[in-house]
Amino acid sequence: MTTTMSTVVTSAVFIALSLTSTSVLAMPRFAVQQAAACSLCHQNPTGGGGRTAYGSGLYSRLRLPLGTSEVTEEAAPALLPEVSPGISVGFDLRFGRVHTMPRAVVPEERQIPSSRSMVMMQGDLYVMAKLNRMLSLYFDQGINGSNELFAAIGPGWWQLKAGRFLPAFGWRFPDHTLFVRESLGFGPREKDTGVSAVIDTPSFTVEVGAFNGAGAEAFLDVDGHTAFSARAEARGRLGTGARGSIGLSGYQNDEAFGDKVSTDRRFGVFGGAAIGRLSYLFELDVGEKTRDEALETGGSVRVTERGLFAMNELALVLMRGVQLAATWEHWDPNDEISGDLTQRLGVGVNLFPTAFFELELAVKQTLADPKNPRSNLVDMVVLLHAFF
Repeated sequence: MTTTMSTVVTSAVFIALSLTSTSVLAMPRFAVQQAAACSLCHQNPTGGGGRTAYGSGLYSRLRLPLGTSEVTEEAAPALLPEVSPGISVGFDLRFGRVHTMPRAVVPEERQIPSSRSMVMMQGDLYVMAKLNRMLSLYFDQGINGSNELFAAIGPGWWQLKAGRFLPAFGWRFPDHTLFVRESLGFGPREKDTGVSAVIDTPSFTVEVGAFNGAGAEAFLDVDGHTAFSARAEARGRLGTGARGSIGLSGYQNDEAFGDKVSTDRRFGVFGGAAIGRLSYLFELDVGEKTRDEALETGGSVRVTERGLFAMNELALVLMRGVQLAATWEHWDPNDEISGDLTQRLGVGVNLFPTAFFELELAVKQTLADPKNPRSNLVDMVVLLHAFF
């Protein structure tokens, strides 16, 4: 009975987390399609979270909703993010109906049960304050316990950030269960306390940060080691209507356990291109964990585990407010072990019938070793997304 209940609970958590879906709002594909910086629509220079006046205003009200002709200012909803001079708010609410159909041939105690669930996938409230020309505050509180809080000083094209936030790395996809996000160690609860320096221009963005590296729940860093992250992205128009973006990112954290030190490294390349209504997005990362393992004969040996993480997305804009997307993910946790490779294929359609609202229909299938309970797992989701 205990094993069965544990399996059900674990499966429910997996299902709820694995289908935050491929929602396009805050999707990096928008930045690639427009050859624009993420900061055009988001307060955070590397994207995600609270939106700028353009993101919640002109873009969400006039350029995103379904239609064949330009929406006029007079016909657009009048809601604006600024509640008083210098203070603005925002939110993301994602509610889904999820149908999970497991098809792996494994012992009953390891099976993921079939389910039809209603899931609150996201609930984030953003408060942003511009105290003066040089100083701003940012706060994001989510229902899953994750939050970001930082102060930023600078005129905009450069900033110094200090607080608790996610280290800059690769694309900041809204679907945190992608292999290049949560599996790599950049899930929604992986915010860390630290500082970063940012240079953000229309053609390139660079962010370099130093963090405790002590874990999301740790208040103090007691191991004497600092974690570092770096992300650089260049973007622009390539001629003949094409737009492109390319970037590099890296992260390193040393952790001490007594007289032993383990090292966590993550590095990769990301980018995308768009021409006409078609866009392509990718991220390819390597994750390395190095540690000392004791030998039976005494002493220790240095061991390195290396994993490969990849994400690819091809999207087509059918018309304004309607996009189709196909995704392919790849995750090999340890390149020296056979049989642990997991891949995931997905297709979906995103509709924006009116301002501040999205409807998504998506299907994902997991491909893995037949002994893996997730092998041939099929997930179908209907997602309602309200945002501002």
